[in-house]
Amino acid sequence: MDVGAASLGALRAWAQAGSGHAGACYCLSDLGDIECAPVASAHERSEWETLLEREHFLGAGPLVGARLRYLVRSAHLGVIGALAF
Repeated sequence: MDVGAASLGALRAWAQAGSGHAGACYCLSDLGDIECAPVASAHERSEWETLLEREHFLGAGPLVGARLRYLVRSAHLGVIGALAF
């Protein structure tokens, strides 16, 4: 099976179904200061996994090999994103 085709199929299915909730729209000024911080605790890891499972069409993983996880925080809105490399 072509992994790229499988991922594209999952993306199309997710886009057609919607993400299950209405998206939010903010101006940059609404966010306040932004911080991209490495996930350093078990609580942050749980927060990261929950966010990816809820928002990403492929879920939270599994990630393969060495990995870095980050949470993106807004001074006014709290956690607004998650990154992995």
